[in-house]
Amino acid sequence: PVVSRDMNLGKLTALYEIDWVKNAQRSRTNLKYYYLGYYIHSCQKMRYKAEYKPSDILCPVNRTWVDFEHAKKRLELRSPIRHCCDLSTPGQDEKNGDKKIATSTRGLKSDHVANLDCIRLSHTPNTSPITVSMLTREGQDILLPILKEFVEETGFEVAKRCVIKLF
Repeated sequence: PVVSRDMNLGKLTALYEIDWVKNAQRSRTNLKYYYLGYYIHSCQKMRYKAEYKPSDILCPVNRTWVDFEHAKKRLELRSPIRHCCDLSTPGQDEKNGDKKIATSTRGLKSDHVANLDCIRLSHTPNTSPITVSMLTREGQDILLPILKEFVEETGFEVAKRCVIKLF
């Protein structure tokens, strides 16, 4: 339910819980943080969690806590859909003035293309998987940036064990 024009019950409850943690710290010195729970950046209903400052988010790749403002930029640049990229490591995207890196295959080195070729692709149900090298140049131009992002987010060892459905 809505408590007021600016606050709903979830926000009010969080404020009470934060106050409880602050009071409990007097007798429990090891109690240092208030954890708002799981956060999914693409879920509008969870965005309120980012409004509490200071705020950190756990990097799913390196398991380190990262300042939310830095993590937010990295989430939006590196992983606009799945949000499971490396949040703790500054990357080339930040060195380029926070501009999105082009994902054309023209920028991929041939050894990257060869490495991505071990990822299996299923193009129709009940058929044997294919690889990127079996596609036309146009097909490679479409899929290689997607596969590159997939490898960056899951890691090469996981990616090569997957079969990606294209249908």
